[in-house]
Amino acid sequence: MNQSKLDRLFAVARDQKAPAPPPGFAAEVLRAVGREPVPPRVESVSVLEPLNGWCPRAAAAAAALMLLCVGADYGFTAAGLPEPGDGAVPVSAQLFFNLEDL
Repeated sequence: MNQSKLDRLFAVARDQKAPAPPPGFAAEVLRAVGREPVPPRVESVSVLEPLNGWCPRAAAAAAALMLLCVGADYGFTAAGLPEPGDGAVPVSAQLFFNLEDL
């Protein structure tokens, strides 16, 4: 079919009035929809769904742990306690730089 025939066919179809549905058609459709069984709802659980649930909790726990560590560092420094690396510096200096004393 060439383009001019298609254009004429669509022009004629556009001018035609749509056929009316038979009486009671809407009620029949609603009854048919009501008779259809409802498919069971399937919950698809992927690997990412539990991670999405845990990520906000893990982020909050990580932030709380960081705040706890920063607070402990300030507290230990204010109390005058040695820092964790202070004890390792003399030991490593003796071990690596004074090997002839051993």
